[in-house]
This record gives sequence, structure tokens and C-alpha cells, in this order.
Amino acid sequence: MQNLPTKIKPSRNLFFVSIGVILFFVGTGAIFHTTLLAIISNGGFETGNLDGWNTNGQAAVATAGTDPITDNSLEKVAEGKYSAVIGDEVPWMGAGPQQSSIDQTIQLPQSLPADTALQFAYAVVANDPPDHPETDKPRFRVLVEDLTSNKKLLDTEYLYTSQSSKEWYLGNGSSNPAWNQPYYMLASDRWIFRPWKQETVPLKGLGGHQIKVHFEVRDCNYGAHAIYGYLDDVRVGSLENKTMPVLHGNPVQAVFIEPPFWAPILFWFERWGLTWLCCLLPLLILLWLLWSLIKRKPRPTYSPEIVVRPLVEDEPKQVIKGGIRRKMDDDK
Repeated sequence: MQNLPTKIKPSRNLFFVSIGVILFFVGTGAIFHTTLLAIISNGGFETGNLDGWNTNGQAAVATAGTDPITDNSLEKVAEGKYSAVIGDEVPWMGAGPQQSSIDQTIQLPQSLPADTALQFAYAVVANDPPDHPETDKPRFRVLVEDLTSNKKLLDTEYLYTSQSSKEWYLGNGSSNPAWNQPYYMLASDRWIFRPWKQETVPLKGLGGHQIKVHFEVRDCNYGAHAIYGYLDDVRVGSLENKTMPVLHGNPVQAVFIEPPFWAPILFWFERWGLTWLCCLLPLLILLWLLWSLIKRKPRPTYSPEIVVRPLVEDEPKQVIKGGIRRKMDDDK
């Protein structure tokens, strides 16, 4: 009986040691998880600015609300109160640069849990000209690179606005200047948008690597069609499938529109900044037709009744042509 306390004491010590070890690892895991979340600087843009990000061209912070160009169907923020907006609705021919981008390079810790991933959400709004060659339309690109191994982890390549894609929805009509309206209406020009989409890039086995997140938009090559995008909730951590904001109203999917047969002419006008001729030329053609009708000379009329004398022998032959009599010698 005297040895009983001695036997129980090690068990009690082992119990408390085990609890201490568990609490240590739980605490360490929580700290590590917090560190992972903090790898991205200002990933949700909740500071109300673009601190921590490198910007080129036009980039700003958008506040919660709906985008008017999408007929208020698209939310401007995926999560929280703010998001980043890259580019704007003004074509670069009117003001500003043609291309805009935002990016950030992060350093991953040496040790990463197997389910660690880079996740972010984005949406795009663009003015789509169906008469343009594909590579001259407005475009955007989402790129995630492993700078340490010089590999692309995610690359959408250059996604050009395309009405044949099932991911685009119709926004408002063209918001270009009034003097361009006839051209754009004839060419079926209109605003389209892609709703919020979450991207996931697994980071398994990339401990200690440098990762770069890059989002880019570019207006059309001919200066009259704009594009801009929203970026939000950029984070590194355990996989988390988040529900994206729903579209409001009843947006219509943007179906394919065959370019009009006059598209090459309109395209040439736009390329050289002569879209105003699309208003002037039809008027000039109409005036020319009216002038032609007014100045048209009346054609001579002939009597339907023409008297023809019968030919008499030994009398010069008479040939009738077009109602006019001509005499011909018998010797011919």
C-alpha cells in the first residue's frame, strides 16, 4: 500500500505532459495557419487601398454595390467591403492607358500542409465588338507563376471577349460617345460581363518558393472598346470552396452574333478614326440619288404608230429603223 502513490504519480505526470504536448501542437498549428493567411498582403483589399500590390495603368479600390454597366446584375465585391478594380469603362482612345494590371509576389514558408492552396476570385466587364478580329478585341489574363522553378501554375492565356462563350452575359448597350452610336449599333456592339469565379491553385510541395499573382486587362487595339476586371479575396491557406455572389435580376446569356457583311468597311473606318463617316456616307449617298433623279434627262419617245409605204418596183427601197426612214440606193 505504501508503493501506491509512487505508481500513480508517473501516470499523472504522463497525463499532464500529454495534454501539454497536444496544446503545444494545437497552438503551433493555429499560429502556422495564421502565418499562412498573412502571406498575402492586403489580399481582400479591406484596408480600402491597394497597399501591398504593384499596379500598372489604371487600378483602384471598388466599394460594395452593383455595377451599373451590367444592368446592376453583378456585385462589385466578392467578400467584405472592398475589391480591386483594374482598368475602367473608358476606352484608351478617350483617356488613359490601353493596358492595366495588378500583381503581388509572395514567399511561401519552407513547410506547408498538403492541402495548402492559393485562392482568389475575379469578374470581368467588357465592351465586345463582334466585327473585330479575335486578337484585336478587349482581353484579360489571369496568371500565377512559380518564380523559383520558372513554371506557370495557372494561366488563362489571353481570353478575348467572345459572344460565343457561355460564360458571358449581356450588360447595357454601348456607352460610347453619341457620334459613334450609328457605327456601334450597326455592328451590334454591346457590353458583356463574366460573373465572379473562384480560382484555386494547389501549392503542395512548393514550400520555400516565390509565387507571383498577376491580373491584367487590355482595351481593344483600335481604341474604342474598354474592359475592366474585379479581383478579391486573394488568400493562401486550406482549401475553401466559397459561394460567389449571385447575379441580380435575370441576365441574358450573350449568344454569338455573326459579324455584319459591312463589318470590314466599318472596321477600316474605326482603325483610322473615321467612324464619323458612317453617319456622313449614307447621307451623301441619299443626296446623290435625289440629285440624280432631279437631273435625269427624259428619253425621246417614239410614236407607236408608224406608217410604212409598200415598196414599189423601180422605186428606191425604204428601210425603216427605229421609226426613222432612210433611203438606200438600188445599186447597193
